[in-house]
Amino acid sequence: MSIRDRLAGIGTASLYEAACNAASMSASIRPVGASRGFAGRAATARTPAGDNLVLHQLLRMRFDTEVLVVDAGQAVDRAVWGEVMSVAAKAAGLSGLIVDGAIRDVGSIAKVGFPIYARGVAVPGPSKYGPGQVDCVVMCGGVKVCPGDWVVADADGVVVIAERDINEVLVRAEQREAAEYAIMERLASGISNTCEELGLAQT
Repeated sequence: MSIRDRLAGIGTASLYEAACNAASMSASIRPVGASRGFAGRAATARTPAGDNLVLHQLLRMRFDTEVLVVDAGQAVDRAVWGEVMSVAAKAAGLSGLIVDGAIRDVGSIAKVGFPIYARGVAVPGPSKYGPGQVDCVVMCGGVKVCPGDWVVADADGVVVIAERDINEVLVRAEQREAAEYAIMERLASGISNTCEELGLAQT
């Protein structure tokens, strides 16, 4: 099973707890509409607040299930992403978008089936003056994201794991989830001291 598939099967909470170096994005970065979770390596971009010229340029590239992480300056008064770009991103091979800024066309994007996590939603559209950067270190949801970092999003939020840590984190997270499953099985059978016995802090 690929790293991406293994990550997609683990909750962000387990990944966060398993990784000393995992970073959790701000709770302000939330799934938009009915967006599902996703996992993948980060492709990154930085754009001026309310401008999306560089994002249109980036979508001319081809991707292999990467997650696009965009530093849009935390601005939520103008959307930098919409339905047309979602169609283009899906066709280009991106598996999802995380943007520290605003998007629009939420209902239409849901029909496209392209998952997005964003800081907000806004009706006004963007300018297209630029400049911008791609394949750079960005700040998104208060977390530094480097190109190639692993990004996992689910209903709880978004975590970022450095490439150098991914194998160790995966093993620890899978062990944690297996232990928690055993706890819940025993609790369901009426054993009430399982948490203490296994020495895990549960929520």
